[in-house]
Amino acid sequence: TPNGGNPTTLPALAFTVGQSTVTGQVSGTRDVALLNGPYHFVLDATTDELVLAHFAGHHVSRIGVLSGRNNQFAGSGTPAVNGGIGLAADMNGPTGVAVDAAGLAYVAQYTSHVIISITSGATVATFAGKAGTLGYHEDTGIAAELKGPVGLCILGTDIYFSDNTNARVRKIAIGTQLTTLVNGDGVTGNNDGPALRARFTGPIGIVADSGSGALYVADSGSDVIRKILPDHSV
Repeated sequence: TPNGGNPTTLPALAFTVGQSTVTGQVSGTRDVALLNGPYHFVLDATTDELVLAHFAGHHVSRIGVLSGRNNQFAGSGTPAVNGGIGLAADMNGPTGVAVDAAGLAYVAQYTSHVIISITSGATVATFAGKAGTLGYHEDTGIAAELKGPVGLCILGTDIYFSDNTNARVRKIAIGTQLTTLVNGDGVTGNNDGPALRARFTGPIGIVADSGSGALYVADSGSDVIRKILPDHSV
């Protein structure tokens, strides 16, 4: 489903992309392509492609929904964080992916504690967080500090993400790149309640219901699924 939202109807074609038990980093048709630690993907409805994060391969590829062709889109495969265009950019442990209505992709990088943006032309830039600096700080763009972001989704004009090691759910205003707190006080637990009294233990996946404005979070450390209401209570 695109951005973790409402289901999108895909063509009734069954195929496998990549070769089972064979790891690699090869673009090409579905029968010759090789994937490396595929972690999460979403549908880019503007191109009918799946945008896939390769956690172990440190890159993002695009897969045609109709053709099954895999194309390495951004990231050299070298574990680092450097902006650039296409394969000249570097990533480090990409996990969650979201794509907005204009085809701009956002990718969480768990290992380097940042969220990056990737344009339709494959230009990669850090959107939030300081590469290699793990912490908790609310600020704009690269002045903010994250700690192990994993899942993310888009709801309205904001990116919501699970800040795993900080045991919090946070959001970034797309227009201003300001990172702020949604839920959690940084102490692990599974308490429900008002936004700042709720607690998480290892939040990972997060999806948005654009109809109701609710968020759903997989809290892996507590083995539960949490629901966040529009008032940010859990």
